[in-house]
Amino acid sequence: MLVLLLFLMLTTYAQSQTTTNQEEAIRWAKEKNKAILLVFSGSDWCQPCIRFDKNVLQESSFQAYAEEALVVLKCDFPQRSQLPKDVVQQNEALAERFNPQGEFPKLLLLNQDFKLLAHLNYKSEATHQFVAQIKQYLPLETGAKEYRKKVPLMGSFFEFIVVAPKKEAKAAWTLIEDCVKEAKRIEALISEWIPSSDISKINQQAGKEGVRVHEEVYKLLQRSIAISQLTQGAFDITFLAYYDYWKFDQTQVFPFDSVQVKQLSQYVDYQQVELLPDYQVRIPARMRIGLGGIGQGYAVDRIKEFLLSKGVENFVINSSGDIYAHGQRPDGSPWKVGVASPLDRDKIVKWLPVENFAVVTSGTSEKNFEYQNTIYSHIINTHTGFPIEGLQSVTVISDFTEIADALATSILILGTEIGLDLINQMPQTHCIIIDKDQNIHYSDDLQIKK
Repeated sequence: MLVLLLFLMLTTYAQSQTTTNQEEAIRWAKEKNKAILLVFSGSDWCQPCIRFDKNVLQESSFQAYAEEALVVLKCDFPQRSQLPKDVVQQNEALAERFNPQGEFPKLLLLNQDFKLLAHLNYKSEATHQFVAQIKQYLPLETGAKEYRKKVPLMGSFFEFIVVAPKKEAKAAWTLIEDCVKEAKRIEALISEWIPSSDISKINQQAGKEGVRVHEEVYKLLQRSIAISQLTQGAFDITFLAYYDYWKFDQTQVFPFDSVQVKQLSQYVDYQQVELLPDYQVRIPARMRIGLGGIGQGYAVDRIKEFLLSKGVENFVINSSGDIYAHGQRPDGSPWKVGVASPLDRDKIVKWLPVENFAVVTSGTSEKNFEYQNTIYSHIINTHTGFPIEGLQSVTVISDFTEIADALATSILILGTEIGLDLINQMPQTHCIIIDKDQNIHYSDDLQIKK
């Protein structure tokens, strides 16, 4: 069992650095700030190619180096086995561009923009010699490293990335664990799924006396209502009543009952949330509040403040697309956040270099259902009670993740024209909107769009 486990771990480790897809290689290289090793090979007939794969690509010291610096893109031309048609077409195009003479193995080092850095040689040298050859073309190590951890939190996944000197690895991991603790603390305060949370207590006492909550929860509710006012009610923390009807699963009732949805609308009105003195909150009977549209952004901002208070200057906090990036990567390059295509989340339509900004994307493709040839998004228009139509994704860039989180969903409801007008009036706030026809719209003064 132990041998099998180790084998699986090593196999996964090796595969995580290797791909046969050009777009994937470029995406990984940009996401992880790596160079690309392009390998032209004949895997079932070229003996030097087979030796290179066995003695270098599968060698543990090379894999350890690739974990830090490389993405391996295999461009294979087998003779006895068949590759998928799209892979063949891709490989032929790569060969025409980079290997017109048909040399095997042909080894090239490319940058993140898929431009040639160097031709590499391999004549059965030791792995460390081949790695040394690569290193002379790449930036010198700074002695710092990215420490990463991904954990399930607040109904999704958080990823924490902290840049620290390699000699301070223990301190970096301790900081990340403290970040996890802070996210769990906030979740315990604001999750409507945790019966003991402040939000659950407010919902449990709907129509009764007010509930005294923690000061930070009270102030978060104050800011939430302010955003509701700013967005003309498109953002509304009382939206949960609509989900008594909309299930977005196999239990959804057809045809739609407009009368029932209309009846539920009386319980969706942020103006009926009473913020009373002494941090007390009261809501009407049958009303419920939820912070799903702002809570993760708030958690990211609190964790950001924690890391800054500890003197950490270079880090990323990612809560399933609610991202805050501060400082730079170990080599001094900017963090890059990809805006994914709503139709294909593996395809990046825009890379955003980000330093000391939050980037949040809200889209309609993550959870939906189809009825009578129409796809209905999980995002509800708070004004109508029905799923939104028109826009496919909105990305908001702001100083604060909390604000970007709330605005991204709000603009999906408001639409392109009103959404852009709103963003253009807000300082240090920008957006990218992708409509149903895949047209991309930018707010004014978004310098990173070109």
